[in-house]
Amino acid sequence: MECNLKILFWNVRGLNNGAKHTAVYSVITAASPSIVCLQGTKLAVVTDSLVLDTLGPLYEDFYSLPAIGTRGGMILAWRRPDVSISNPLIGDHHIMALVTPLDGSVHWWLTGVYGPQEDAAKLDFISDLRDVCASRIGLWLLGGDFIVIVAPDEKNNPHVNHRCMNRFRRFIADEELRDLYLHGRRYTWSSERDALTLVSIDRVLCTSCWEIAHPNCLLQCLSSAASDRFPLLMDCVSRPPGARRFHFDRFWPKLDGFHQVVSEAWNSIHPDPIPTSASWHVSRLDAAQDFWPLSHDEAWLRRKLKSSYLGRASLERSIARQRVRLAWLRSDDVAVSYLKIHASHRKQRSIITSLRVGDQLVTGHDAMAEAAFHHFSNVLGTTKQDICDVFNKFHTANGRGFQKLNEALLTLLPKRADPAALSDYRPISLIHLIAKLFAKVLSLRLAPKLGAMVLTNQSTFIAGRCFHDNFLLV
Repeated sequence: MECNLKILFWNVRGLNNGAKHTAVYSVITAASPSIVCLQGTKLAVVTDSLVLDTLGPLYEDFYSLPAIGTRGGMILAWRRPDVSISNPLIGDHHIMALVTPLDGSVHWWLTGVYGPQEDAAKLDFISDLRDVCASRIGLWLLGGDFIVIVAPDEKNNPHVNHRCMNRFRRFIADEELRDLYLHGRRYTWSSERDALTLVSIDRVLCTSCWEIAHPNCLLQCLSSAASDRFPLLMDCVSRPPGARRFHFDRFWPKLDGFHQVVSEAWNSIHPDPIPTSASWHVSRLDAAQDFWPLSHDEAWLRRKLKSSYLGRASLERSIARQRVRLAWLRSDDVAVSYLKIHASHRKQRSIITSLRVGDQLVTGHDAMAEAAFHHFSNVLGTTKQDICDVFNKFHTANGRGFQKLNEALLTLLPKRADPAALSDYRPISLIHLIAKLFAKVLSLRLAPKLGAMVLTNQSTFIAGRCFHDNFLLV
């Protein structure tokens, strides 16, 4: 009986900042694996709050291998409703544990590895893997970042350490392990440089017994938008049977209504929209990079997409922190999920679902807006025509009435916990919008001409100039 599990192996290249936590969390949420094995965490201590912030609330249990300085570090986490993991064996470069699926499938051993960088240490690492193999009994799955290739064609240049490669190949042959085929990718690491180096150093190995127990397993590569390493997703779910073969009979066009049925069926299916996410485009560029060098524009686009992906993750964390308005919390002491929950509570308290106007209870959005406008008509009243009139006066240099710019807009705050009527709300003043519109229009009009209006001595706050160019004028 096959186990209905997904396993993710990924060298995240550090979990030392909140933006990386958010980026890893988005990948984990999209893939929804039952077991997560992260390598290269670079963390000496792994806390429950960090795992919650990085993986989500479903991964309550985990084992960790601390990093030595800025090298190494691993996290093996799992979802308790799907699987049970016990009997951990933690070494210098691996975490080994017994996996027991909760659907009644046979249990098996799982080992996550993160190999060393030095060539001499790689030989000791392969010897340690032999000892790990001797300590387990039964089915075995071994995956992670081995830092070793199996064949010369797993690297796009001839600089290959044949000694380590041959030793690793002998280990696989002696232990009778199977190197699972990786669908959709030839390489799993990119140097991200102009002189591009591509290597396949992340892989998943298994015993023949494990492969027999999971004949329909599928190993895929995800997008590398959040790291220079490609996440490997092992899917143990049984593949559904293929679609039945379609047979067309020649007498069908002679039947009444044939053309109408074909036309309706043809128009009932709409093409899927093209994904616009940065990770999807990076994944397409990663797949193309395996077969031919990317052009200068394509390489530039790939770098910009990866930087924007991490930047958006950092921005999402900052926005969530601003919405929660708890200044006493440090960024390292709180998870994004807590910030979102607290912000949603604030938003729920601010929702106005109904208003009592006289003897009537108004519930519609348009009706409540009209009632509020009439109730506060003495302080409100700015319309689109008013804004157009103000800009016309500004364009003609007619300053009469501009003293009203000192007047502020108003919004409503509840006076009590259960407001019902408009009298239960207190209007407060906000920054005037007209002054901000003036400033925005002027900045947009002047920005293209500032280079010709300002001397070259002013090198900052001007598009196309840099502060570091000052030494050219000395």
